[in-house]
Amino acid sequence: MHTHATTSPCALQAPLRNNFRYGLLLDAYHFNLETGYQNGKRWLLNRLVLGRGVICGLEVRRGGSDDGVEIGAGVALDGWGREIIVPEPKRVPIPFHDYVHDQCGHDRHEHWLTLWLCYHECPVYPTPVITSECDTERCAPGAIREAYCIEPRSGRAESSPLPDPEDLVHEGQIRQRDLIDWVSRSCEPCPEDPCIPIATIRIWHDGDACHCGDDDIDIGVRPIVFTNRLLARLLMGQHGGDNRTSRPRY
Repeated sequence: MHTHATTSPCALQAPLRNNFRYGLLLDAYHFNLETGYQNGKRWLLNRLVLGRGVICGLEVRRGGSDDGVEIGAGVALDGWGREIIVPEPKRVPIPFHDYVHDQCGHDRHEHWLTLWLCYHECPVYPTPVITSECDTERCAPGAIREAYCIEPRSGRAESSPLPDPEDLVHEGQIRQRDLIDWVSRSCEPCPEDPCIPIATIRIWHDGDACHCGDDDIDIGVRPIVFTNRLLARLLMGQHGGDNRTSRPRY
C-alpha cells in the first residue's frame, strides 16, 4: 500500500495501519500513516474495481471567441485510482494562432492536440513551524489540496475500447468457470502515466491562420467509468425496459 500520492500504487503490498493504544505518541509519522492507509485502500479499490475514466461531466467546448477551450465541471478517476474533481468550469487557453508557423506550417493543413486531465496536489495554508529538525525550516504547508491540471499534448491519443464480452459470453450464456478464469488473471497493472485523455482537438490551417471550431473537438477518446447506475441503464436497455415504467422482477 502506498502512502504518497506521487508514488505509483502498482506494486501490491500488505497495508500498514496504526494500532492505537494508551500512551502512544501521535506524531507526524502516525498521522501520515493513517492518511496514507485510508487513501491507499480507496485508490486501490477505485483502480481495480471501477477503473480509470470519466464518471460524469467534463464537457469540452470552444471557449467563446478567444483562443482556448472550456472544460465543464465533473469527476474522473485517473490511472492510479485517484479521484479528480473539477468543481467549476475551467477555461484552458490554447494559442491556436501560434500553430501557423510552429505546427501547421504551409505544408500541413491540420494538427491534432489531446487534452489530458491529471491529478495534482497543491500544498496550501503555510503555517509557522514550532519545532523542526532543521533551523532553516520556518514555515510549512498546513494542508494539501487535491487539485488537477490540464495538459495539452501534441498528437491524437488512442480511443479506449469497450470491454470485449466474447471471452465471457458464449451463445448468450455466461458460465461460472469462464468468470472464475477471467477473475483469476493477474491484476491489471498501472499505467506509467496516470493522466486520462478527455478530448482531441483538430486545428486546421486556411492559409492565414489556424482555427478550431466546436465540430473539431472530439470527446470519443475519453475512457469512462461503468458505475452501477450506468450498468443498470445498459442492462434495462438490453431487455427493452424503461426505468420509468418497468422494474426488474426477482
